[in-house]
Amino acid sequence: MLANLASLKGVTFRGARSNKSSSRAIHSSSSAKQASKVPTVPLYINGQFVESKTTEFIDLIDPATNKLISKVPQATQAEMKEASNAAQNAFQKWRRTPVTARVRKIFEYRDRIMKNTDKIAAVISQQCGKIPADARGDVIRGLEVVDMPAQ
Repeated sequence: MLANLASLKGVTFRGARSNKSSSRAIHSSSSAKQASKVPTVPLYINGQFVESKTTEFIDLIDPATNKLISKVPQATQAEMKEASNAAQNAFQKWRRTPVTARVRKIFEYRDRIMKNTDKIAAVISQQCGKIPADARGDVIRGLEVVDMPAQ
């Protein structure tokens, strides 16, 4: 999902779900030629998309076609530490942010999701094998979670 959603302007996604099913293959950068033609999902650290320095990746497979969609990096220890430090620093800033400004940010986030509902649903459908209507329902239910803190 991050591979496709990273291209959406103004939309940021900060994490990916870990999936240890047998359909996910871990490989090194020296493996299959097919993997070299597939996009690599960037890491999102400190507000920026960055390419990982790892040599280990997890294949992201489209369950409907069994084709390789993208490669997800297994972040290095240094990248994990950098991401953790950035998150801790962001939290310190966020906790000093006035409630009204926080609510405004949550509503901006909700609006971005609403504007991109169909694109997000298409990615969910591709990566999870859900029918488009079900994937769209997942996005709508997710909006309920976003709306809750704003109330």
